[in-house]
Amino acid sequence: NVNVSDIYVFEGNIKRKEIKEIAEEVLLDRVSQEYSIGERQKVGKNLWIVNVFYKKGVTDMVAETTKKAIGDYYGVKKEINISTGKKYYIYCNLEEGEIKRICEGLLSNLLIQIYEIK
Repeated sequence: NVNVSDIYVFEGNIKRKEIKEIAEEVLLDRVSQEYSIGERQKVGKNLWIVNVFYKKGVTDMVAETTKKAIGDYYGVKKEINISTGKKYYIYCNLEEGEIKRICEGLLSNLLIQIYEIK
């Protein structure tokens, strides 16, 4: 069983309250999505968490579009950096080496992305 979440990482002069507002007013589809800010998922037995992000220097179009949407929402461009990625919750009874092969073969493109297994 695998669940997937979108990840948005905000860096710069931005407060948690603003991130909450952006999540609720710009990013969230209230009908089909939920969000959390800064929550850590506990890794348990038979649960692997994999985060996949673009490498530095690779254009992240979702991040660029998000920056534009935030600028449109606030009416002014905010001086923040955004990176986006995917978080995979993999429920299985596999060893780390097998998860690594899944990451490198299915979940990420190693030419342009990095992954982290938790």
